Amino acid sequence: MALQGEQDRANAAAAADAARAFGLPIDVDPATALLDEVKRTAGAVAFLQARVAELDPDAIVRGVRGVKTTQELGASEDGDEDSPAVTTKTVSEEGPGVHIWVQLWQEERRHLVRACAAALNAGVEERRVRLAERTGEQLAAVIRAVLDDLDLTREQRALVATVVPRHLRAVSGL
Repeated sequence: MALQGEQDRANAAAAADAARAFGLPIDVDPATALLDEVKRTAGAVAFLQARVAELDPDAIVRGVRGVKTTQELGASEDGDEDSPAVTTKTVSEEGPGVHIWVQLWQEERRHLVRACAAALNAGVEERRVRLAERTGEQLAAVIRAVLDDLDLTREQRALVATVVPRHLRAVSGL
């Protein structure tokens, strides 16, 4: 029975390690997750594109499609059965093959298209626009409340229409 308890603890520890390695569940808004995936994938595409750009053009498509290496145990040259010899055999598949960086870049580009399509289908961009509009409305309400609380003179209120937009544009980078 004690052995079973130890095994259960070991299994639980292994499961916890696997959960940490593969990610624990977290609460996430699906639209945010889609946008995050688009951004991550765009970054991966840019990284892989840089690797592909560094390749020698002759390396992009090469004459060896793949190489397979195998090892076999056999009798040693002196016939000693306790120390068998290891034979390594390498076989090349001839024919054109695309460099692994190019393959990864192409696959990541396909994934980016799928992630973008999923985000667009989910209305993420529309949601982002609504969120920006709502944020703008809230900011305008706060500015109006602050200006009302300051009890500005008529001359100061006349400046609000030029001063506030100028500062907002400076902050937004427009």
